[in-house]
Amino acid sequence: GAATAMPRATTAANTPPMAVTTAVLPNLANAVTVPGYALGDTRPRLGLPAMSRVSVVVPSYNDAALLRDCLAALGRQTRPADEIVVVDNASEDDTAEVATAAGARVVLETRRGILSATAAGFDAADGDLLLRLDADSVPPPDWIERVVAAFEADARLDALSGPGDYYGASPVVHWV
Repeated sequence: GAATAMPRATTAANTPPMAVTTAVLPNLANAVTVPGYALGDTRPRLGLPAMSRVSVVVPSYNDAALLRDCLAALGRQTRPADEIVVVDNASEDDTAEVATAAGARVVLETRRGILSATAAGFDAADGDLLLRLDADSVPPPDWIERVVAAFEADARLDALSGPGDYYGASPVVHWV
């Protein structure tokens, strides 16, 4: 699974492609760096208030069984999400029912694909900090806490991504 986080004000529409500085989530092995602000960039920074509202967006297409584990892990966070938005990408299984039972808000996106589903989730979310998590991901209990801390500690941070621990499939599927 994959995880990404960004402040609402720095979504793709607001961030020029010239940004090149990188950032890494502290204490997260195999973290992936992502673009940030270039050296000397004078654009104003919003930063995050100490008590940011966090939205977790989980796109899902026919992932009800794995989604159940993902939402259970989100329910065990040391810093709970202020809202969880599950985007049902026109699933034919009980994805929406699993999400509703876990207390998540369900958004229907009929245009299939991870990009459409993610965009619909980001549009529906009302947090200051938007976190995206694949339905087949099980984040560690301090995932949200560490992401929030990283954004609060570094006002230059635009986006953050980390490693994905895949489960629920064979080693061949994980390799591909």
